[in-house]
Formats: sequence, structure tokens, C-alpha cells
Amino acid sequence: MVRWGTGPALLSRPDLLTHDTRLPPERRHLSVSLLCLWDLLRQAKALGVGLYRVATALVPVATAADGSRFRYQLDACQSMLDWLRPAFRADGIRLTAHPLLQVQLGSDDDEVAQAGLTAAEAWGALWERLDPDGQALTVVHLGGGEPARAQERFRRRVDALGPAARKYLALENEDHGATLEQSLAAATGAGLPLVLDYLHLRCHNPAGLPEGEAVARALGTWPDERRPKLHFSSPETGQGRRPPQPRQHGDYLDPFSYLGFARLLPPGRDCDVMLEAKAKDLALIKLRRDLAALEERCETGAGVIAAG
Repeated sequence: MVRWGTGPALLSRPDLLTHDTRLPPERRHLSVSLLCLWDLLRQAKALGVGLYRVATALVPVATAADGSRFRYQLDACQSMLDWLRPAFRADGIRLTAHPLLQVQLGSDDDEVAQAGLTAAEAWGALWERLDPDGQALTVVHLGGGEPARAQERFRRRVDALGPAARKYLALENEDHGATLEQSLAAATGAGLPLVLDYLHLRCHNPAGLPEGEAVARALGTWPDERRPKLHFSSPETGQGRRPPQPRQHGDYLDPFSYLGFARLLPPGRDCDVMLEAKAKDLALIKLRRDLAALEERCETGAGVIAAG
């Protein structure tokens, strides 16, 4: 079974906040952000969403002082976390975060890397209290310029993380710079799973690796007890109003492209797919309707040509 994901914002409910926005980051409190998360997950469940991307601002950590403040708030929120944890587990919604700018463990700048280590530890501490079963994810990029050196820095810094931070960490392939093969090597070298981003693969695959092989190799980095996670998006076409941006996410999702992507997934393997689109949950709803309409037209012999 494939579960779809979206977030952080749910545009079908613009009244719901993704985190505590009342105050500047250094004065926000985790308790307010957790209540925001609770409201968002109620709506996500109603939409049939099985994977939810948490706002990076939920963990406003960049320095050691930020990390200490956040851990103090975690302790202060323990009773709330104890209440939320079984509710989240019962809903079956997997939580994930993508702190792209917050965590750059392959960076050649030691200060940037240290901030990334601090943030990764903070995310791990949050996940450990919300999801001790280990299905939550902190998805990061390799980054860091020249790939071979970045791989070594990445591996060394992952090794320096505590068990909780490492437990929830996953690496995503790039849309430039490191190739998929290099990202796979970095992930396996650090003992991490790889989140395959389909748009990144289509934008940056200089070796011409067949897409089916790329998906199989990425899924092979996931242990049997964890559901693999992938990203799917359609490129920004500009729709005649502006130049196309093939590396950027479009507003919505192309159903024919999704069908081609879905055929790459092995039958019988449960997977989670984050649908990355500017329209967020509205794009998920539209894709669901588009695929249902295509299925209906195929069943009535309307001549729909299958993708791929």
C-alpha cells in the first residue's frame, strides 16, 4: 500500500497554524506548536493523509543555547507529549521533517555543520518522545560542494550524532551536485536510508541510471521494519505566464507522470510518498480526483492512454 503525504501548511484549512507564530523564534514555546500540530493532524486524518511533514519552525534550533532551551521545553511538555503520542500512533500518520537549511552535515563550513548537528540532535529528541517506534524521519541533503569530500564529512558527522538523532535521520538525493550514486554511497556509508526524490532524479541523472533501477537501489537501503519514503512532484512549468523552472515544484501534480512513477514501485512493498507541490493538500486532493477520473474513463472505454 502507498500512503500519500503533504504539509506543513494545509491550504484547505488556512486558519490552522503550522507552529507558534505569536512571538519571535527565541520566545516561542513548544507547547503552543504541539497544539498546532494536533489540530493539523486532525485535519490530515480527515483528508486521508498518511504522512505529514512537520514545519521546520517547530524546532527553532541553530545554536547550542537554542538546543538547551528546546530540551528544557521538551521536558516541560512531557505530559503533553505523553498524551499526544498514543493519539498519533492510533491515527497511523507518520511524521517527517525536512530541515533543508537547518541541517547541512556535509558542509565545508564547520560552523554551519555544528549548527546542523545541534538541530539534528533536537529533532531526534523530539521524535524519540513522539515516536519511539522509529518511523519518524529527519530528511537532510548531502550538500557541501565537492561530493567525495562532502561524503566523508557527512559520514564523520553522522557518526558524531547521538543514537536518537541517527535513528531518525535519512538522506535525500540532490537535483545538482552529488549524483544518485554518490548519494547512495553517502547514505550507506553512514548507515542511513535514502529518500529518493523522483524530480531530482529526472533533473540530475548524468549516468543515465534507469529509473526502475534507481528506485530499487534506494528502496534497498531501507530495513524491512521501516516503510521506505519517496518524494514525488511535477516541475514548475510557468503555464505560459513565466519561464519554466524544471527543478522547482509545480502548483499541482501531473497524474500521468504519477502513474509512470507508481509503476516503478515494487508490488507488495508498502511505501510512503510525499507529494511536494505548492498547493499542498489541495494538490493531493486534485491528484486523487484526477486519478479516479482516469480510472473511470479507462473502465468506460473512453480511450485514455496509460502513462509510461
